[in-house]
Amino acid sequence: MKKLFKLFALASLALIVAVACNDKPVTPEVKTLTAPTLSVTPTSAVIDSDSDDTALTFNWNDVASEGLTPVYNFQVTRQGDNDFAAGTAYECTGTSKAFSHAEIAALAGEIGASLDEGFTLMARLRVTAKDNKDVEAVFSNTVTAAVGKAQYPIENLYPIGEATPYGWSLDNTVAMERSGNIFTWEGHLYANAEFKFLLQKDWWPGLVNASGDDPFTFNPVIRLEDGADYKFKVGTEGQYLITIDATNTNDIKMTAELLEEQTQELVIQELIIIGNATKTGWSLDAAEAFTKDGDIYTWEGYLSDSGEFRFPCQRDWWPGLMIPADGGTSGTLVRGNSDGDKVVYNVDEPGNYRIRINAKDLSYTIEFLGAVEPSEYATLFMCGDATPYGWSTAMTEASQLKPENVDKYIWGGNLTASGTFKFLTKADCTVLQPRCKRGRLLDYDLPREL
Repeated sequence: MKKLFKLFALASLALIVAVACNDKPVTPEVKTLTAPTLSVTPTSAVIDSDSDDTALTFNWNDVASEGLTPVYNFQVTRQGDNDFAAGTAYECTGTSKAFSHAEIAALAGEIGASLDEGFTLMARLRVTAKDNKDVEAVFSNTVTAAVGKAQYPIENLYPIGEATPYGWSLDNTVAMERSGNIFTWEGHLYANAEFKFLLQKDWWPGLVNASGDDPFTFNPVIRLEDGADYKFKVGTEGQYLITIDATNTNDIKMTAELLEEQTQELVIQELIIIGNATKTGWSLDAAEAFTKDGDIYTWEGYLSDSGEFRFPCQRDWWPGLMIPADGGTSGTLVRGNSDGDKVVYNVDEPGNYRIRINAKDLSYTIEFLGAVEPSEYATLFMCGDATPYGWSTAMTEASQLKPENVDKYIWGGNLTASGTFKFLTKADCTVLQPRCKRGRLLDYDLPREL
């Protein structure tokens, strides 16, 4: 009986072991989230606190999966706060978060950053699973964006340069059309001539090309002063639509769309002669004008045989007319829009000449009137801090001494007692020292020899 009981017990135990071996335990499925990839555009921004335009946009990929709905918690702080303790957070339902300029300005105060000094913004995403607390949270990569206050907000843009109809004239240039931070201008541009943009009717600050390597590739940047004053160019003359997006002044976009290929009719506002072959040198203000009679322009004066000259169509460097380098006493003038188009013609001998130009067909004649021995000091100009003109060598009509005869020149004006002054001859810096008292009309006989 005892043996029978033992056999029954052993059989029961074997059965239990067999059942246990055949019944494998079920392991519950563990769900996990994938960390998203975060990006920011642009990576730097100059902030205009009063603007509602978008300054920064953060984007990421959707990491939803079967059975998991992600909840995106967008976290932002200043650089250096690596645990984001001093930052702020936004719960987002989509896959992007944008901030306007005004929102960035307000955010700077919230996270203890200085917009005036500029700072680096840090952002990341914390992702959790909706209605599932058992799923572990994951974090995206951290991105940064440099932000600062707009020191030179763009209110206006003025096209200027020999490629434009305005030349380099501050008075003639007109402002581009503005819609928000988008500036547009439609007008004629000359091929292979230079242009840039001014932020006001002054030479600086200006909008120029970032590099001088390729003027036909537009990469505009703000420059506060002369230095890297690289210009823009177009390869085809015609009517253009220029569009400039200045939403982010650290990343300004520019396009120049050719609307119609055409050659602009030359408009002569005032034909003048300029160059180091003339008595007035390269002074636009002192340059002598042609006499106009219908379409015929006539000039008489002295030309040296050791310098060049050309004929601007206004009191600006370009556009202008030139005698071809291989030209003679008659022919057809060539047109130039920039220094790159410049050709040089020299007269055979110094003396007085008469030049006639037909503005209709651009024909010309140049007539030698005779050799002369001009006064060594054919033109004299005042400059100095005692004069109203300062030390400028612009040599304007106001600063020019008027010849009374071949040896006597007259100038009248105010001179300050604490300043000094000198005289310039032609376009160089030859100096004549006066023998006269300050504060009186100058009446000075020029020496025959210095």
